[in-house]
This record gives sequence, structure tokens and C-alpha cells, in this order.
Amino acid sequence: MVGWCYGFPYDDYNLDADKSHEISPYLVDPKNDFWAILNRQGELEGFCSFGADGQASGGDYSAKALDIGIGIRSDLVGRGRGKQYAQAVAEQAMKKHRAQQLRVMIAAFTSGHKKCGQT
Repeated sequence: MVGWCYGFPYDDYNLDADKSHEISPYLVDPKNDFWAILNRQGELEGFCSFGADGQASGGDYSAKALDIGIGIRSDLVGRGRGKQYAQAVAEQAMKKHRAQQLRVMIAAFTSGHKKCGQT
């Protein structure tokens, strides 16, 4: 994930390689509830998180729901797989957390944000 390099407008998601020693403990801490998204060959295609990590500043969190965060490998962004990833993550959330409601904040600048958010 540290080596993933996003172009504009996703470049805010680039992680600083010099801070990888700070990022790794956060990702493996069970309270942050991060999961890998793997393809059939076992290669990392993305990640998701459940809970507070999935919240974005400025969001309305007054309703009870499980917050979801999703990140996709930079070379896979824009290939039309967002809905597929969102459905798989939603299934995992329902299975693991038995959540009644799910919530995901999708950046408005992403090309598929409306379609993906309607899964």
C-alpha cells in the first residue's frame, strides 16, 4: 500500500514511504478492523476497514450504522470494479458484524461514486 502511487485527483491517498513504520502497526491493530481484498491468485487488490476508520471529516454520523472504508490498488482504479469491491466488502460486513445498516463515504470526484454507492 505504501508503494501505491495515485495520480490526481486521488493523490491525497498516497502514503509516505518514510512513515511506513507508523502505518503498519495501525493497519494490523485489531481495533481498526482492516481486511485485505485479495484476487483469486492471492494478490492484494485493496483493503477495507469497518468502524471509525471508515468515517470522513464532515460526514453525518448521527444514524446508527457500520462505517466502511475501502482502498483499491492504484493501478486498478478506474477499471469499473468499484461495485464488485463494494458488494464483496458489504457481504463481509454483514457476515462479520451482522450490521443492520452500512455506511460508506465516497469522494464525489470519483467517476463511479454514484453507481458504487447504490449497491
